[in-house]
Amino acid sequence: KTAAAMLKLDNIVIEDRGVSDKAGQLEFHIPGGGISPGASFSRRVADREDCKHQTKEVVTLDDYFPADTPISVIKVDVEGFELQVFKGATRILEESSPLLVFECENRHLVEGTVDDILRFLNASGYDGYFVHRNRLIPARQFDAAVHQREIGERFHADKDYCNNFVLGKIR
Repeated sequence: KTAAAMLKLDNIVIEDRGVSDKAGQLEFHIPGGGISPGASFSRRVADREDCKHQTKEVVTLDDYFPADTPISVIKVDVEGFELQVFKGATRILEESSPLLVFECENRHLVEGTVDDILRFLNASGYDGYFVHRNRLIPARQFDAAVHQREIGERFHADKDYCNNFVLGKIR
């Protein structure tokens, strides 16, 4: 909120709740107990390290945005909760066909794999790319065994580690 106010970004609404595939409440896991870029609704985060836990209200994007609200882009960075976010936005994906920009890693996922998420989105008419060495590579060429190898302590910083995807509606 402070950054948005300092930058005078009056078109940003900051909500103290999360996004999922159904409305309700979920446990939010915050590694280290403070502000963390690794915070998530994914239980896998809490299984890996000590976390502070908070119960948060969650909504679906389909419920949050009224029907016929034009949505151009959806940016998702939810540390393993991507499929739940997209499942909660099926109406928006169908009606608005927004560009999808998201980070996704097998190591964070609550259920399934990156390939499962790409298949779900492909079934909704989406296709696109992942980023590899600052180039866009067709998403159908993504292979977690190659592009998300977990070798060494800082594997996620390797130049060949890929976790950014850009997909658009193709049909």
